[in-house]
Amino acid sequence: MTFRPLPIFATLVLGANLALVSACGSESSDDTGTSGTSGTSSTSGTSAAPTVTLTGQVIGVLNTEPIEGATVCLDGDATSCVASDSSGVFSIELPEDSDVTVTFSKTDFPTTYMPHHTTTQDLEWRLGMMSWAEADLQATLVDAKLDHSLGTLTFGLVDASAQGADVSGVAVSLSPEAGLGPILVDSDGLPSLKLTETGTGFGGWVNLPEGDYTVSFTYSGMSCAPTYAWSDASDTSISTIIHAEGISYMQLDCDL
Repeated sequence: MTFRPLPIFATLVLGANLALVSACGSESSDDTGTSGTSGTSSTSGTSAAPTVTLTGQVIGVLNTEPIEGATVCLDGDATSCVASDSSGVFSIELPEDSDVTVTFSKTDFPTTYMPHHTTTQDLEWRLGMMSWAEADLQATLVDAKLDHSLGTLTFGLVDASAQGADVSGVAVSLSPEAGLGPILVDSDGLPSLKLTETGTGFGGWVNLPEGDYTVSFTYSGMSCAPTYAWSDASDTSISTIIHAEGISYMQLDCDL
């Protein structure tokens, strides 16, 4: 299976550093450009709740090689889990028109938590994962130490028209204040604790205790909408849950 190019959207902020995670997401389509449709399953003539299919690929952040054996689950439903194959490809059913969190986990890797509000359209994602060892090395870029027992919150601001994350000039804040950050990627692609606004659209906080958090975005001269977020998100505020030993991601797509 070949996945067409999709927006780079994820960042992995670990320790006190920010390491770029390659990832993609969109509604799926066939060769004629018609959006994919959701499916239903039935047993003994009884229809189950309608679902959509999330198909994707898991790759390494640094080498972009496929990751085999990553476990992909609908958070809270252990029976939903599937494993990526030798090409990193997976397919999982998600409830239609619902707030969901999809988790990606593997031994020696932090678990990634991806929130999304499904519609009636199938989905395609490409997600990059970084091992703990790689993350620890990346943390040296900002002279910080990653606490594996705590959590990470990352965000991406994507230029929707260009299908890339390069949205600068956005101020961000976290409530409640905790951890280390914001760590923002500068125009040279390097993480920094000194920036007051986004340089490339990537950023986040690390070493966060478990709990509920909200990120506020302040900007002008463009319109944005939440994409990797639950239905209660707005164009200036996204809430999420931070998990120990995990990375929680959120995204705004912006028209510049």
